[in-house]
Amino acid sequence: SERSDVLTRIVAVAEKGSATKVRAEFELGKVHAEDLGDLTRALASFCEVLEVDPSHAEMRAYLEEKLQDAAADGDVSTTRALVAVLVPALRRARTWEPLIAVLRIAVSVEAPADRVAAYREMARIHREFLARPDLAFEDLSEILRGSPSTLEIHDELEDLAKQLLVVEDLVSRYEAALSNSTDDDTRFAIERRVARLWSNVLGDRDRAVLAWQRVLERRSADVEALRAMDGLFVALGRWSALVDVLEKQRDLVEDDDARYALLSRLGALYESKLDEKSEALDCRRKARAIRPGERDTLEALERLLDAQTSAAELYDVLDALCSGDP
Repeated sequence: SERSDVLTRIVAVAEKGSATKVRAEFELGKVHAEDLGDLTRALASFCEVLEVDPSHAEMRAYLEEKLQDAAADGDVSTTRALVAVLVPALRRARTWEPLIAVLRIAVSVEAPADRVAAYREMARIHREFLARPDLAFEDLSEILRGSPSTLEIHDELEDLAKQLLVVEDLVSRYEAALSNSTDDDTRFAIERRVARLWSNVLGDRDRAVLAWQRVLERRSADVEALRAMDGLFVALGRWSALVDVLEKQRDLVEDDDARYALLSRLGALYESKLDEKSEALDCRRKARAIRPGERDTLEALERLLDAQTSAAELYDVLDALCSGDP
């Protein structure tokens, strides 16, 4: 059109970065968009303006209105094109709330991976620039809901939950995410985080036991779960259950020192808490096989051995105690 030709000539001769050139680029972009229906050339002109002045208020208002119209009409390609122009400019201008508004429209049309990136950017802005950790928590929760396999957000989510005193709410969101995931590794990671929160943050031992049991149902040899259950059963006085956990740990360890410690604990547990002398004796004998001269083990054997049925072994234990010679 004649108007586009005139504006094109002005753009060509005007000094770079001048108000005249910026104005002409803006008007040229509108002509391409509204009169000629050439969105590609319109956006090229708009980019030129925003490259010079990312805070150009009139330009931003125009593009934001077009973006809202495109989103409302379900015009995905136009929405994405306008987002691609606005987001870099708003970042450079450090205008955070308008940027978040554009990103919220972006997540409605983007692929899952791009939605994750948009929500993470919104969370960072809310946390670092707008002092809104509550909104950052909601942003990251959207990722958890829609893409539960994005495990790298979990630490930040938990930091925010602790700051906001909403840890139990986060546990509920984790549980909801489990129902949206069929991936075994993802489910295991989330289940373990739930168990840690009940154990270490919320301090609900009964729920922690149930949560760690769920972890062990998925990975029966998980060392962290076994150690957590160990501590919980000691605190709750569940001695029979503790025996099972200690025996699993004993079967897993390869280090003699660790095996000796577990056998000693089992021996003491069988003797003092469960009154099962034969089991206690078996554990203490196995412990002595690892450390023949350990005094605690020898003293336990002295208590447990029957002089009538194990006279020779008892004599050997007494001799070792007296001489200190294994």
